[in-house]
Amino acid sequence: MNNLTVYLAVVATVFFIAFVLIKQYIKKMHSIGIVGIDINKPEKPKIAETGGIALLIPLWIGVFLLSATEVFGTDPIMLLNSVLSGQVFLRFNFEYLFWATLITIFSLIGFADDTQNKFIALKKVPWIARAVPMVLVSGVFAWLFATPITFYVVSPLFFEAFGGKLFFTALGILFITGLASFTNTFAGINGMETGSSFIASLGVMGLVYGTAYFPLAAVFSAGMLALIIFNRYPSKVFPGDAGTYLFGSAMAGILIFANKELIGFLLFLPHIADFFGLKMLTNKEDMSESRYPIYDVSSKGVLSIPKYQGAGERLNFVKVIIKIFGPATEKTLTYRIWAIVAINAVLVNLLNLLI
Repeated sequence: MNNLTVYLAVVATVFFIAFVLIKQYIKKMHSIGIVGIDINKPEKPKIAETGGIALLIPLWIGVFLLSATEVFGTDPIMLLNSVLSGQVFLRFNFEYLFWATLITIFSLIGFADDTQNKFIALKKVPWIARAVPMVLVSGVFAWLFATPITFYVVSPLFFEAFGGKLFFTALGILFITGLASFTNTFAGINGMETGSSFIASLGVMGLVYGTAYFPLAAVFSAGMLALIIFNRYPSKVFPGDAGTYLFGSAMAGILIFANKELIGFLLFLPHIADFFGLKMLTNKEDMSESRYPIYDVSSKGVLSIPKYQGAGERLNFVKVIIKIFGPATEKTLTYRIWAIVAINAVLVNLLNLLI
């Protein structure tokens, strides 16, 4: 069995497990009442929340399977024996281990944010207590894997003048937490954050193609594809902060492994424009968009921009699309946003080929 066949089998396994687990997760969330209202539909259906956390088990399985193929080869009998005997756990790829740990901590913190009003124990936990673990795990990850090679080659004096390893560890923390935050803010309609993140993950695959981290990027995209099946319009599950934090930190980790941070950052230009160019400038006092109605929804499910008395337009990325093309259904708006993110990902990968 050749390498390609084995890696395809790993990717397919992760997709299948993720699909099954997410489907069961949706039923479980409805049974215990962790659901939210889909405010952009006339009938206001209840949707399972914080579904991104369901990706953790499939991604951990994918990490173990990738480690097994790297350590024990691609012979299926040898792979099976190594897994059953537990040898794979003793000879683990520690880069994958740290990556899986990073996304797990980010996702669990997101889950705490999503459910703080559901569980009494989480209501008393201040935001800073949830942010500190994110910074710490990002710092450890950046210290171990962020490589300042690009900057060092350009200017060794620059590298030394700004504190060397500590400086670039700080940049790594900002990169990981920044992508998690940008992914988290790029939301609001069915499939927007998950679909955009899936497209960005394909962009990451393009950037790391030919490196040792391409299989890991493919495994992550497989999990994302399974989630988008349930999050696309009409959504059956929302990813929540547990999902968006996971998406951003996972892609940041892979880009750091491959030393593609600078070019990879450009994959998130639509997210950055949404956060800095729109929400921060026009709706700074309500960045989470929780105080005011985000959209007017007609009886036919067409979304338009509400009129805010004396407060401008409170713009976000979706509202700009509405301003350009006019009111549209949620499904149409999602597809237009996906197209913009896809075009950006293609251009970034073309730029990567040229530099």
